[in-house]
Amino acid sequence: MPPVSDSMIENFQTAFNMLKSGYAEASFLFIWNAHYLILSLLGGLILLSLLQSISGVMRRRRMRKAYLPPKHVDKPKQKAAEIEVREPEKSSNTKVTK
Repeated sequence: MPPVSDSMIENFQTAFNMLKSGYAEASFLFIWNAHYLILSLLGGLILLSLLQSISGVMRRRRMRKAYLPPKHVDKPKQKAAEIEVREPEKSSNTKVTK
C-alpha cells in the first residue's frame, strides 16, 4: 500500500488507481482527508439535478399555457322562462325633475 501524501491531488490519483485495480476499501483511506470535498460535489450534483427537474416542469407548464388555448367550461343555456329581468335601479345621485 502506498503511503498517504500531503497533496490532495496525489491522494486522489492514488485512490483512483486503487479503485481501478479493485481495492475500493483501501482507496477510501486516501480520499478520507478530503471527504468534505467529495460530499460537497455529490450534494451539488444532487441539488443541480433537483433544480433542473423543477425548472423543466415549470418550463413545460409555461409552454403548454402559451401554445394551448384555455379550456372553456360550457355553461348550460338558460331557457327564456328562467331568465330574470331586472329593472334598472335608481341611483341616489340622480335628481328627479318635474
